[in-house]
Amino acid sequence: MQAWPAGAWVALLLAELVLRVGAARQAGRWRSAALQRAGWQAVTRLRAISVADAVTTAQIRASRPRR
Repeated sequence: MQAWPAGAWVALLLAELVLRVGAARQAGRWRSAALQRAGWQAVTRLRAISVADAVTTAQIRASRPRR
């Protein structure tokens, strides 16, 4: 069995890096789309709120008297 040349390892590393960066850039979009399909919306990266709760919150805030 012959060892891979250094150039092959570099090419493999670069290919993996490109794939990981591409997946990381798409992850936010994929998560948002999945949440919307389930009736939720992203509030922050780590939290989500149902669309119904978001509407209720917006209605409450809109009718709250300004200070």
